[in-house]
Amino acid sequence: QSLPSLSAGYCVYTLHFRGATRKWTSYMDILFV
Repeated sequence: QSLPSLSAGYCVYTLHFRGATRKWTSYMDILFV
Protein backbone atom coordinates (compact mmCIF):
# COMPACT_ATOMS: atom_id res chain seq x y z
CA GLN A 1 0.00 0.00 0.00
CA SER A 2 1.48 3.34 -1.05
CA LEU A 3 0.32 6.03 1.33
CA PRO A 4 1.99 9.07 -0.38
CA SER A 5 0.28 8.35 -3.70
CA LEU A 6 -3.05 7.91 -1.92
CA SER A 7 -2.73 11.25 -0.12
CA ALA A 8 -1.66 12.92 -3.38
CA GLY A 9 -4.70 11.48 -5.16
CA TYR A 10 -6.92 12.71 -2.32
CA CYS A 11 -5.41 16.20 -2.58
CA VAL A 12 -5.97 16.29 -6.34
CA TYR A 13 -9.53 15.01 -5.86
CA THR A 14 -10.39 17.66 -3.27
CA LEU A 15 -8.88 20.43 -5.41
CA HIS A 16 -10.83 19.24 -8.46
CA PHE A 17 -14.03 18.97 -6.41
CA ARG A 18 -13.62 22.50 -5.04
CA GLY A 19 -12.94 23.84 -8.53
CA ALA A 20 -16.03 22.10 -9.89
CA THR A 21 -18.13 23.41 -6.99
CA ARG A 22 -16.89 26.95 -7.58
CA LYS A 23 -17.66 26.67 -11.29
CA TRP A 24 -21.14 25.32 -10.53
CA THR A 25 -21.92 28.11 -8.04
CA SER A 26 -20.74 30.78 -10.49
CA TYR A 27 -22.93 29.20 -13.18
CA MET A 28 -25.92 29.27 -10.84
CA ASP A 29 -25.20 32.92 -10.00
CA ILE A 30 -25.22 33.78 -13.71
CA LEU A 31 -28.38 31.75 -14.23
CA PHE A 32 -30.37 33.33 -11.37
CA VAL A 33 -29.32 36.96 -11.64
